Amino acid sequence: MTLIRPSLVCALAAMSAAVMLGCGKPAEDGAEPAQDQEAESRNIGDRYVRGVLGAGNQAQGTVGVTSINKAVEMYHLQHNKNPASLDTLVSEGFLPQMPMAPPGKKFEYDATAGTARLVDE
Repeated sequence: MTLIRPSLVCALAAMSAAVMLGCGKPAEDGAEPAQDQEAESRNIGDRYVRGVLGAGNQAQGTVGVTSINKAVEMYHLQHNKNPASLDTLVSEGFLPQMPMAPPGKKFEYDATAGTARLVDE
């Protein structure tokens, strides 16, 4: 049978108490430590949600630009020229509808180069 030394039990108890009680000093801004942890948890959660939404917006923009540029390529193969505008791609059936740009962005089309890109509004 293994015996646990009393000094080890005392040391573990003291460390557990210190962790649970904290250092006893109030936070510098006057908030209680539990409130600081709660605020930090909300802050981390907010940053996570913003990150997920930002990634979704970036993906939406990438898919939109890729769809438009592929439709321009298909148009060029059939007509041996680039479409004059992005509306032509929809009206002639190369796109079922214009993709939605992410919030605060828009698609910019260069008819000479035959390329679309995402830019700030």
